[in-house]
Amino acid sequence: MRIRNILFSAAALAGAVMATPASATVIRADLSGINYETGNIYGGVGVTSSSFVEIGPAGRFLFNGTNLGSGRAFSALTFCVDIFKAVDGGDYTITPLSSIVSNVLKQQQLAALVTNAAGAINSALNLDARNFTAAALQLAIWEVLYETGTSNYSVASGNFYTFGNSDTNNFFVPLWGEANRYLANITNGTWTGSIGRTSILFSNTAQSQIFLNPGIPEPAGWMMMIAGFGLVGGALRRRPAKVAVA
Repeated sequence: MRIRNILFSAAALAGAVMATPASATVIRADLSGINYETGNIYGGVGVTSSSFVEIGPAGRFLFNGTNLGSGRAFSALTFCVDIFKAVDGGDYTITPLSSIVSNVLKQQQLAALVTNAAGAINSALNLDARNFTAAALQLAIWEVLYETGTSNYSVASGNFYTFGNSDTNNFFVPLWGEANRYLANITNGTWTGSIGRTSILFSNTAQSQIFLNPGIPEPAGWMMMIAGFGLVGGALRRRPAKVAVA
């Protein structure tokens, strides 16, 4: 399902690098493979008082494509990174968090949100609650990316902000509270995550996505694997030779 994004003015992420490594993994997806999985925001989001977009539903995506290097199918649950582009098919390059934000603390905060997203959504009691949770998580991710500081986050005001569109039920008020609760979790240490396992599906022309990459081992995991290989090798060397007796 295509997300309606009406661009009023363009803006770039602060501290963005946007470099593409020569040996990068490229995922190709058509629009039918990028499914709107859960979430619900109708209104708008903005960066500063002059750059804003009207959005349709926003939340979590089910992103399906093909790894052009291996030819294997690719599937990941993702959230939007760039609010100034529409989600679309095409080629996406898997890049580290540093490709969109250079601040390490912000990288840690984004990793914590993405790492804990599935648990928060899956613990919701019904579909409406899942939609609400996914929408709040999306707002929290945008807040970290577009807000100038690294603490005292609030999706209701500041450099990044949200606003309702004919919102007679004040839907954004509880949504603000939920998003801000998640933002508190990542600043007080309640939620943590691995920078190394949080990756970006980056596109120059379409809406880039952020996701938890299960294919990237933790540094500690690499050390355990290496240590394990060493133990196996040592055990094989110490194994006594068998002598055949006629």
